[in-house]
Amino acid sequence: PMAGCSGVDSIQVNVLPVYSIFGDNKVCEMNTVSYNGIFGPANWVVTPPGPIIGGTPGNPVSVTWTTPGTYYLKAAPLNASAFCNDTAVMKVDVIAKPILNNIIGPDSICPGKNLTYSISSNTSGSQFMWQITGGTGQILSYMGADKDSIVVKFNAIPPGPWQLSVYQEIEINPGVFCQSLTMVKNIYPFLAPNISGQTNVCVDDVETYTAGGSNPTGNFQWTISPPGQGTIQSGQGSSSVQILWHGPTGFATLNVSTCAGTDQIVVNILNPPVKPVISINGPTEYCYPSMPNNLVLSIPAVYSTYQWYHNGIL
Repeated sequence: PMAGCSGVDSIQVNVLPVYSIFGDNKVCEMNTVSYNGIFGPANWVVTPPGPIIGGTPGNPVSVTWTTPGTYYLKAAPLNASAFCNDTAVMKVDVIAKPILNNIIGPDSICPGKNLTYSISSNTSGSQFMWQITGGTGQILSYMGADKDSIVVKFNAIPPGPWQLSVYQEIEINPGVFCQSLTMVKNIYPFLAPNISGQTNVCVDDVETYTAGGSNPTGNFQWTISPPGQGTIQSGQGSSSVQILWHGPTGFATLNVSTCAGTDQIVVNILNPPVKPVISINGPTEYCYPSMPNNLVLSIPAVYSTYQWYHNGIL
């Protein structure tokens, strides 16, 4: 400046970008996630090995995170001289999916009843998500901090079977969840009862009757009409009863009902047969070891069939 002179100079400075990786750094076990390397393709590798990388070299690439743990995803840009760094690294945490146990609760039911189902897992602090599929029903209430138990009612129309499904999810990022496998329980309606037992009985006989089929435990209601034709001696409320049949002779109806339906049979009550008198035709004494060969025993032909016994043995 003192000499009245001036000058200027310049130098070009190239600011190289930093090669970076973009994608989720917290992922769920077995999820496939896409990763981008900014400014161009790269060679990709994961340490420790195990996850499956698709599309390397390239940009983007997909990584299937097969096993829970902590991993390092590395990208080496193909044009390394164009960047400040020759390798970009991202730490990735792979979160294990919750492992669910079986659903606990009845698998044969009567529709319209309030029923409780529950489940457990190896994870706490994350909610279970329940759903009814097949048929219809309503989840009436949830219990437990993680909603691990529910009260549910299945509708009769349309009829079952129904499916109750549940999964558990962990929130690994805001609005991003790691979901367990879905546990499913098949639930079937009880079959209507089907009565089996004697339909021809004698006055004062005691007979056993059973309501077969896929029956609920308890709540069997047995009735006899007219009421005076028989007495239920035992088994009321269960699937098997003993009935003492009374006179007069005639027809009675045995009914049974459960929450699954009803059935009935008609029972013919008969007078017991009169003890027949045996008529003897022939000698009644023989010399041992001779065997009788001319002795004829007979009874009146009142009934269609008879059973003969010798000393109480057929």
